[in-house]
Amino acid sequence: MFLRYLSPSLIWIFVICYFCFVPSDRLPDSFFSNVPFFDKILHFGLFAVLAFLLFFGLWKQHSIWKWRNNASVICFWFAVLFGLLVELIQGNFVESRSFESIDLLADSMGAVAGLLLAERMFFKFH
Repeated sequence: MFLRYLSPSLIWIFVICYFCFVPSDRLPDSFFSNVPFFDKILHFGLFAVLAFLLFFGLWKQHSIWKWRNNASVICFWFAVLFGLLVELIQGNFVESRSFESIDLLADSMGAVAGLLLAERMFFKFH
């Protein structure tokens, strides 16, 4: 049961890792690569979805009530720390990538937006 509700967020973590750890010169060019600040928009969106999925995954954990009652705080700090880890790995181990504090800010803002949306949807429908 534990992984049942968290599996969408775990899959999403792999999606984030793919987009953040593949060297930028190996990513396909698209229309969006010409959009200003597209990298920051992508970070925002990836981490908004992560926080959203994590919130619902933790909220469904009836057996671990501390996770359920503190889902927002856990999700926020997980997303921020995961974003920091991603940036550190990019800066030290991925060619053609670097640590950018603005990306970390976009990750954090995305996490807040995802949590606000998740809480709003949850409390509206429950």
